[in-house]
Amino acid sequence: MATSHSRSFSQFLLSRGYIVKRVRGSHYHFRKEGAQSFNLQVSENGKAKRYQIKQIRDYFNKK
Repeated sequence: MATSHSRSFSQFLLSRGYIVKRVRGSHYHFRKEGAQSFNLQVSENGKAKRYQIKQIRDYFNKK
């Protein structure tokens, strides 16, 4: 699985009712009451880490 642009996944989470609870450097913390929280780490090239994208995909594919 290739890395993906973190902006796309940020918009995906925001469209599903998540909010950015905290930003620390390159780490964005997304939260939603009653749902799993997610962290996205943005690298210098604007892409998210593979394992973080896998966590998001796995969570939403289970639903």
